[in-house]
Amino acid sequence: MSMYVDQPTLDLAAIGVDAAKERDREIREREKEKLQKAFDKMKDNLKNKDFVSPETLEIFSHRNIPEHILKKALPSSIRDFDDFIDKSRKLIRFLTSFIQGSERPTITTKAADALMHGETNAVDAPLQTAEGETERYSPNSVLGLIYSKTGLDASTLIKMPEQLSNFIVGNKLPDYEKYAALVDVLEFASLIGEFDQGFTVFVENMMQGPVMQMACLDPTFTFKPVVTHFQRVVITSGTLSPLSFYPKMLEFEPVTSAGFTMSFSRQCLLPIIASKGYMNAPLTSSYKQRSNPNVAIGYGLLLLEMCKTVPDGIVAYFPSYIYMHMLLKEWMSSEIMSDIMKYKLVFIETPNAEETDNTLANFRNSCDNGRGAVLLGVARGRVSEGIDFSDHYGRCCILFGLPVRNTTSIVVQARADYLEKKIGVKKEDFLVFDAMRAASQCIGRLLRSKKDYGVVIMADRRYARKEVRSQLPHWINEFLDNRAANGSNTDEAIDKTREFMLQMAQPFVLDISKLKRMSELKGTTATNDNDQKEEMDLPDPDPLLS
Repeated sequence: MSMYVDQPTLDLAAIGVDAAKERDREIREREKEKLQKAFDKMKDNLKNKDFVSPETLEIFSHRNIPEHILKKALPSSIRDFDDFIDKSRKLIRFLTSFIQGSERPTITTKAADALMHGETNAVDAPLQTAEGETERYSPNSVLGLIYSKTGLDASTLIKMPEQLSNFIVGNKLPDYEKYAALVDVLEFASLIGEFDQGFTVFVENMMQGPVMQMACLDPTFTFKPVVTHFQRVVITSGTLSPLSFYPKMLEFEPVTSAGFTMSFSRQCLLPIIASKGYMNAPLTSSYKQRSNPNVAIGYGLLLLEMCKTVPDGIVAYFPSYIYMHMLLKEWMSSEIMSDIMKYKLVFIETPNAEETDNTLANFRNSCDNGRGAVLLGVARGRVSEGIDFSDHYGRCCILFGLPVRNTTSIVVQARADYLEKKIGVKKEDFLVFDAMRAASQCIGRLLRSKKDYGVVIMADRRYARKEVRSQLPHWINEFLDNRAANGSNTDEAIDKTREFMLQMAQPFVLDISKLKRMSELKGTTATNDNDQKEEMDLPDPDPLLS
């Protein structure tokens, strides 16, 4: 339920208001013309009447249809639309001033006391990071400032998205995309008007400019309406791991909870934890190692060797756009990228949805033509969720690092602190869970049918930790043998991949007796895994940064 607005969005929203105003004028002129014709026709009919009533004389006294009658006759979707336009412009002007810093709540004595005592829920004023890059406000403080500057109260903000929707739908407007940014801004403002507890407003200074975020800290907000309206709810996914975390986080008591293994006639997945790379340097995306050039070179050489070994498509994910660009810069300067391009075309995901759609189309086209391709994406990005890379589109998935959120981010800290106070989930546990959920989503893009197969390279030594590895879905863990679970170097990963690809290329004949033995072995492995989880140690105080 979190939403963002930035200056480009507000500029597009202002254009949307102007477009709505112009369309409103056209509709009013058309409706007025239709009503005027009906009014003139009525007067012509009344001229032929022998008896002239006082009401008839009243009608003949007006050359044009009276304004008060015209207003009543207009469709409800445009009757008070002028007022809506005025309110929308006031709101956009306020939000523009807010994110640029000219309109901000001030710290009161009460708020300052709350800050000193750590009562962040009571703060009606900004909280700043040490660098001063992010400011935090309670929704109530922003709502109060909106009302004092524009006169728009909470009920008005909540109703405005519906008013715009009625205008668009009621008048059957075909050019909805003109109003998309305006819809986003009004939805953003309605969240400020509707929620206070469980939400926080952040203003973060990004490279492209300031961004205002209405951040949902409480995950139950999206789940409660589901259990309220439906008596029976089934939550199922191949990446729900660990199962015990979701009832705690979403605050529900499951009637039953079960994890199922996947039935394979042969080993169609090869998961590998790669922990060491170039010059025996550790493979990790941790902040302590990001200045180590050997790590970047190690990741680049791993991708290069995979391009030599794996046919068709390779999909690789980075923890963030910043880290992806940092590695790409290193690969360009060391000519690793030019070597990769000799074997496969390289496509890169961007934050722009339209550009990413074109990138995906070109990636698939390259795979279809037998050229093979590499798609570089970002965990939690568009490529990692909702897009499948079945068959030859995804023979290998590489995770360059563990997709841990920036733990110095005030947004991440606020969400972790909120969950710790409300449901007792430790910050470290939440960070591990969140990272592994993102990693599982990336891996889950690979196998999409019973005939599919692929290699998963988890290129970070932290995947070998028990508390991290245990949160992988069981259908991945069951293919990790004990030696592989402790991590491999790049050469071992390449050898295993080459052997696996050769095996998958051979004709396959189903052996029923072998299948039964595999099923029995899986049952034994699952029992052992459960025993290990019960004995699992608590994570280190800061398990993901080192």
